[in-house]
Amino acid sequence: MKPRLRVTLLLLALILVPTLAVAQVNFTKHSYYVGMGDSVAAGEGAMPVTNGYVYRLYDEGVFGKKQEMDFANIGVRGGRSWDLLDHQVAQVLCAEPEQRPTVVTITAGANDFFQDLLGGHCTDLSCMPDITKRVAQAVALLLNNGGDPSPHYS
Repeated sequence: MKPRLRVTLLLLALILVPTLAVAQVNFTKHSYYVGMGDSVAAGEGAMPVTNGYVYRLYDEGVFGKKQEMDFANIGVRGGRSWDLLDHQVAQVLCAEPEQRPTVVTITAGANDFFQDLLGGHCTDLSCMPDITKRVAQAVALLLNNGGDPSPHYS
């Protein structure tokens, strides 16, 4: 290889390496948005699923600039209220306090209602208080950072 070509390639490499390193910088985030719940939160039925409401709220900067916000969608297709309460809330609360979300959206309860009603487990609306109670407990756990899960109504 000619010395002139070798010097040119070395200079090119020295110029490109810092450029590639700068492209990988992650800026400090000030907010964290988490979408939780059932298939509606997961984006089921949206084409593509990233056009679901959780993704669109993040993408359109509803809760803050994308450059300043981290994002996760832990919604599950077919998720029921106990999945939200027992699993999804636990995932959020297991994070270090500084990594916990500042914004949470929840869509839950429809799968419980329709599966219980259509499955014959609940022939009237008598199952609604149980569903509502589990969702309220999930919200209370999130608001109290894992403290007393029973919501206090006055």
